[in-house]
Amino acid sequence: MIADTLHGNSIDFSAKRFGLHHQAAFDMCHKILLALLELPLAVDICLGNVSEFDETFVLDCYKGKRLDAGAGRKQRKHHAKL
Repeated sequence: MIADTLHGNSIDFSAKRFGLHHQAAFDMCHKILLALLELPLAVDICLGNVSEFDETFVLDCYKGKRLDAGAGRKQRKHHAKL
């Protein structure tokens, strides 16, 4: 289960592979992830020599709000294309 979680396999795949119910596999996966989150706090470790970051696009929703100057874009007009 730990290897499946680290490799990013789906919960349904792991549940079927180990003969577990979906909820049991979900709970186990989250226990593993929570333990991994707490690990760097307990032990000073380095996972490797190279670290990579990837960009993430987050869509800000200003529906029903005024767009402030720090939003980084102009207001959209009705029926405007993205």
